[in-house]
Amino acid sequence: MNAKNSWFDQSNLRFFLLFSAACSFIYLDNFNQKYFKNIKAVINDAVAHSSYIITWPIKEVLNVPGYVMHIVTLNKENEQIRILQEERQKLIADNKFLRQKNQKTQRFIEEEKIYQNETIPAKVILRVNTITSSSLTINKGAGDGMKIGNPVVKNNNLIGQLEEVNYKSSRVKLLNDINSNIPVTIGELSTQAIFSGDPSSKSKFNIQYLPKNFRLKSEDSIYTSDIDGILKKGILVGTVSNVKYDESTKKQSYSINFNYKLHQTDYVSVFIN
Repeated sequence: MNAKNSWFDQSNLRFFLLFSAACSFIYLDNFNQKYFKNIKAVINDAVAHSSYIITWPIKEVLNVPGYVMHIVTLNKENEQIRILQEERQKLIADNKFLRQKNQKTQRFIEEEKIYQNETIPAKVILRVNTITSSSLTINKGAGDGMKIGNPVVKNNNLIGQLEEVNYKSSRVKLLNDINSNIPVTIGELSTQAIFSGDPSSKSKFNIQYLPKNFRLKSEDSIYTSDIDGILKKGILVGTVSNVKYDESTKKQSYSINFNYKLHQTDYVSVFIN
């Protein structure tokens, strides 16, 4: 028989086999045989997992722009949070600084009001500044109510005490005099110490008899103490600054800031009570 005219040629054979296989699957599926159900379940699982494995990379690639946008958004949000935190910390620091400054200003005003009723002004007529002596001479004396030991202030800062009183003049022993020793309190805890003149040191002052392991802090205020009944309590002496601590020697260095300049001091105020 000619292959060209044969019904049972190669293409028809393939169609017949596929048709037979399809009919067999339909028959077995409807027949509900247990063996075929297991095979079918395995085939379905294989198809499902294969579909997931094949489509997963495509889905992930399609999701890449979304991931990138999400990361960019998170970075922007983190940057905004960081900026807000920095602004918050700055506001807290500014608020603390303003609160401390307001407290100092309020204390200054209160002291000024108090001092106004207890002091009299005096003019500086002579200055002496040597290694052994640091003093001022003023134009007020015993006839004006001056007494030895009276505190002398400038801009509400203690600058010294009267050590010699004449009838119409007095000598003021300044804080940086080698013989000056003033009882003081330091910092928020009002730690007791002695504020001494020390011409040999760079700062010209020395804080003595501090408690063991006590560390000064910058911005600590120093006030007079009435512990020995020598001075009126609460007169501002100065403010601690530039504190440095040497771990090897266990010593600390510091500077003292004042609200006045001695070489520009032409007038002072003297406590008369």
